[in-house]
Amino acid sequence: MRIGIGILVFMVTIIGGILAVQAREIAVVVNEQAPLSSITLSELKDIYLGEKAFWGSVKIKPLDQEGEKPVRTGFLTTILKTTAESYDSYWTKKLFQDGGVSPGKKKSSGEVLDAVSQDVGAIGYVYKDEISGKAGIKVIFTSK
Repeated sequence: MRIGIGILVFMVTIIGGILAVQAREIAVVVNEQAPLSSITLSELKDIYLGEKAFWGSVKIKPLDQEGEKPVRTGFLTTILKTTAESYDSYWTKKLFQDGGVSPGKKKSSGEVLDAVSQDVGAIGYVYKDEISGKAGIKVIFTSK
């Protein structure tokens, strides 16, 4: 009986965590001078999978967040439709086979916002409620 209760508690904890991640809206942000005001889900996936590298003449520099942060988990699952393990594995294989540059890693949403505000080619994701008052950026996509 204890095993059954333990599994039930574990599942409730996991489901609660997933719902908490999905409750906060994720925003994709770019520099306010970037040459676009919106982006499709398909284009966003292409950028984060290394298939799209330019907006006109501007080199795109995607930013990822380090570790297993809830915002990263939410971005990968709700927007890219993958897991952190699959995404990291994808990039390991891609870099080994094709070379190139994987998305830059930032330690926090604050670092993502700072980097995006300083680089016209940067694109990153944060929780929408973390953007308030940040100059130099614009939101081009939000999770629903």
